[in-house]
Amino acid sequence: MKSVVVTLCDKSYQDKAVQTISELRSVGQWTGDVVLIAVDCIVQIDSVEVMEVSHLSTDALLRSYATFPFQGGDGRHLTRLYQWDKLYAFHDTFKRWDRVLFLDAGMRVLSPIQPILDLDCTGRYMAPDDSQYPENPDVRFHRLVDPSNSVAYEALLREFTPDVLQSRYFLNGVFLYDTALLDRIPMSELLETMNTYPIARANEMTIMNIVFGARHKVWTSMPKKIGDKYTFGYNESGQNGTPGHWRDFHLMKYPFWTPPRVCGDKDTVVVTL
Repeated sequence: MKSVVVTLCDKSYQDKAVQTISELRSVGQWTGDVVLIAVDCIVQIDSVEVMEVSHLSTDALLRSYATFPFQGGDGRHLTRLYQWDKLYAFHDTFKRWDRVLFLDAGMRVLSPIQPILDLDCTGRYMAPDDSQYPENPDVRFHRLVDPSNSVAYEALLREFTPDVLQSRYFLNGVFLYDTALLDRIPMSELLETMNTYPIARANEMTIMNIVFGARHKVWTSMPKKIGDKYTFGYNESGQNGTPGHWRDFHLMKYPFWTPPRVCGDKDTVVVTL
């Protein structure tokens, strides 16, 4: 199986992407293919393929938001429009590989990455289940959608029935998928769904849950642990059911304590911006 590790940045996230790729090569011991999706910026990193793209258009979303202001959420539908660019992770170019492991720029790589790549994702999209941390019926898909646009909201309930609101949902700071899915679920479907349902409080994460979870039912949860380490955590607090030191994790998004950039005797990757 041929695998690629992918991350994404615009100019404001270049340093974070470099950090993640550096740790991927050193701590993560990954010597295989890496692709950086560079959005409206020019980046050069040794031994990394750079895919230059432009920001995805969110014009239709903004027109809808102006007509139907959101009633809830944290405002990221307006302040973090760059998050939609993550949908480039499903571009046809990735059919060159069998599996894609996506990591958010800034993700801390805290142990060898191969155990995650060894997960069996045949015919599947794998990502951490946020709704099981903690086991709480309020932590369900309804948190990811806003009913402000009644036309779109009711269309969602017609397509999936109201039961979708109580379904589990995944986080997408890290995900692994079988690229055979791209023949069934092209990037164009994700973009079409983005504009069909302009009610996404969590931007692209909401739409990915609709497409991979509710519609195609190809999502399966990443295991909470691989070996003796948690697969993923936001931080050491245990807010998503994973308490411990950063050394207890394969991946962590926002550690309280800053792990060393390089563990052991590995050299830091040389990068050029």
